[in-house]
Amino acid sequence: MKSIGLGIRDERRRQNLTIAQLAENSNLSKGFISQIERGIAQPSVTTLKNISQALGISIVSLFSNHDNGDEIKGTVPDVAYKIKHESYIQDVKIVKAKQRKKMFFPGSHIIYEMITPDLRRMIQILFLQCDPGEKSGDDPIIDPMGEKCLVILNGSIEYRLEDDVYILEKGDSIYFPANFRQYWKGIGKERIKALIIMTPPWF
Repeated sequence: MKSIGLGIRDERRRQNLTIAQLAENSNLSKGFISQIERGIAQPSVTTLKNISQALGISIVSLFSNHDNGDEIKGTVPDVAYKIKHESYIQDVKIVKAKQRKKMFFPGSHIIYEMITPDLRRMIQILFLQCDPGEKSGDDPIIDPMGEKCLVILNGSIEYRLEDDVYILEKGDSIYFPANFRQYWKGIGKERIKALIIMTPPWF
C-alpha cells in the first residue's frame, strides 16, 4: 500500500495539476500540500476530504493503486449523476474481514476499513476505529449532498452537525444530510468502533 502523500502526488500529477492549483482548489497552503506529499506533515480526515474532493476522487483512491478498478473517476456532480442513473447491482459480493481495504492515518490511531467491496455501489459502508481524543480534524467535514448514518458499536463519540452537538454512545445511531458541516471526536475511556453508511459513496 502506498503512503497517503505518494497517493496524492501521483493523482495530482496524473491530472496535470501543480501544487499551487491543488492548494487553491482545496483551500490549503502550497507548503502544507508539499509537506503532505513528502510525508513530513500528516493530514487529518478533514484535510484528506478537502484534497480528495478537489481531485474529484474518493479518499479510498489515495490509499490504493489507480489501476485496480475500484475508483469512480470524475467530479462530484458527474459521479453523483452517474450513480443516480445506474441500475442497482445484480451480483453478490463477499468481503472477508482480512480482505477489507484499510486506511491508516499516520500520526494517529484512526483506522477506516471498507465494508462494501468497492465504490461501484449506491452506498458505502465504513468501519471506523479510533482512540478517545482522536478527532476528524480542526475544520468541519462537508460531504457532497446525500445521506449519512453513523452507528456506534463501542465507546462514545461527540458528533457536531452544524451548530448542534450530540453525544453518541454504544448502540446509538444518528442519520443526517451528508452536506451538513460535521466534526467528530472520540470521548470516554474505551476504544471507539463505529459503522459509517453514506450515499453516494464519497469517502
